Amino acid sequence: MLSMMMLSKEVNMSLPKFKDMDYWLRKDIKLKETTQVVETEFIDDLFDKYFKYTKFQKLHLYKEALNCIIGNLVYAGNINKPLSKPNIDYYKVNWIKKTIISNILKILVENEYVVNYNGYFNIKNPKLSYSAKYYPTQKLIDLKLNIIQVRFKELIRIYNVAKKQITFRKTNMIKKWIKNLEDINELICNSTIKFKYEGESGYNELLYHLIKANHVKEIDDTTFEINKDSSYIYRSFSRNSFTLGGRFYTAVFGIIPSKPVNWRKTITIDDEETIELDYAAHHIRMLYNIEGLDFQGEPYIYAKDDLANKDKRQIHKYIYMIAINAKSPTSAIYAVLKSLREDKESGKFNSPIPSKEEVTSLYKEFLNHHKPIAKYVGNDIGIKLQRKDSDIMNDILIELTKLKITGLPIHDSIIVKKKYEDILKCIMINSYFKFMKFNPIVTK
Repeated sequence: MLSMMMLSKEVNMSLPKFKDMDYWLRKDIKLKETTQVVETEFIDDLFDKYFKYTKFQKLHLYKEALNCIIGNLVYAGNINKPLSKPNIDYYKVNWIKKTIISNILKILVENEYVVNYNGYFNIKNPKLSYSAKYYPTQKLIDLKLNIIQVRFKELIRIYNVAKKQITFRKTNMIKKWIKNLEDINELICNSTIKFKYEGESGYNELLYHLIKANHVKEIDDTTFEINKDSSYIYRSFSRNSFTLGGRFYTAVFGIIPSKPVNWRKTITIDDEETIELDYAAHHIRMLYNIEGLDFQGEPYIYAKDDLANKDKRQIHKYIYMIAINAKSPTSAIYAVLKSLREDKESGKFNSPIPSKEEVTSLYKEFLNHHKPIAKYVGNDIGIKLQRKDSDIMNDILIELTKLKITGLPIHDSIIVKKKYEDILKCIMINSYFKFMKFNPIVTK
């Protein structure tokens, strides 16, 4: 089932004023595949009249593409910005090829539904250049078409190094992943998932975004329910490879924060209290296990009750989370500093920001403490470990689904109804041992 959000009820924009043309043409929007027209009968008529009897190749794809392009043009008219000319081969995995878009726009221009503005290149200052743009004419505007935002449920996604979604062939393994996700999502989407907003009065930026995007609906002043079509989870792979990444993501419950205010603990499933369990120092322990070692020590060097070194322990946590994913020691140190500053601004980190020298010293201390796995730190191992931990999570979710227990995954942790805490802990231990041949430490 497609979940849709009304973006506009009617269009009443006119063409832009030519006085500010250069500035206006640089403020374009990109074609968004999820923007479509409600009045599909208009799209059908337009297709039959101008496209049905042409000799375009892959004509069966044109109607869907036409709906998308008209929807984007209407949206462009709503916000008084032009639609940029496509400059890459594919926008969407199935149909939006540059040739198809160009053919459709050409016919729309010829039949006065769209006006085309030619591109311009400024040799002296390339920043003032712009590509060709398209804008709806009064003929299209007067139709007062409604548009919707459609969310496509792609359960397996893979991205290239530029973080653009790409196509892939559905092997038997991928088909099995999809079937597992369909079963898991059926259970999740048939559950009622709510959370409470435990912040200051009024909506904060995240909550405002979730409401505006139609991901959640307000039950009362503090309680919000996640919409069914925003509850589903998918697996996301990276860098053109199914051996990298693969973690589970979702539109909502995965981004509900636990700091500085823990909204996550307020999540309920079918109005029942929940518990979140996770793997302690997950990737550190996995690296030791890969080396054939069973690590049971203090991952962050200083113990929780060592108040004198509380700040150092917290920074070591940042080093652990970031350095394992960094491509080099230098990039790791700068990434830690950047993350600390960002979290300081948001209230997640309350201690003084350390200097670069202090972080470098703590980074070396971290490596010295973890000598058996030091070769992996700052060496881009994190993306490979994500594939391993996502396989473990996939196994956990399959086992929970067999028992008809709704599980909400958040990277290396999972949320279930509190009454299932012991069952979840047992499954987490068994699934980890199945893949790593060592026992993990599971914490609340």
